[in-house]
Amino acid sequence: MHAWSIDDRELRATLHGHTDIVMEVLYLPYLDNVVSASLDTTIRIWDTHTEQQTAKLVGHTKGINSLTYHAEHRFLISSGFDHDVFVWSPFVNTLLYKLKGHRAAL
Repeated sequence: MHAWSIDDRELRATLHGHTDIVMEVLYLPYLDNVVSASLDTTIRIWDTHTEQQTAKLVGHTKGINSLTYHAEHRFLISSGFDHDVFVWSPFVNTLLYKLKGHRAAL
């Protein structure tokens, strides 16, 4: 992933880690982190100050195409082509819940 300055149109950072297309990127202001979800089945959390990966969340069996953050409960929620919804904690970098039951990709 590349981060650009909108004002001067210059490249500010390059974040290496994903091995397939990144489908969703979120900024978590509370943590000052960027979170990315990819078709490589991983979610990665990046520190905006050091530009380093701080966590790699693994659990999906197919690509991830949607990612959201619930600030009140501090949950990271992901879904993709494996028909399940995953609920993560970005603080302990673990899967909290796996919601099954869908019959198609989300």
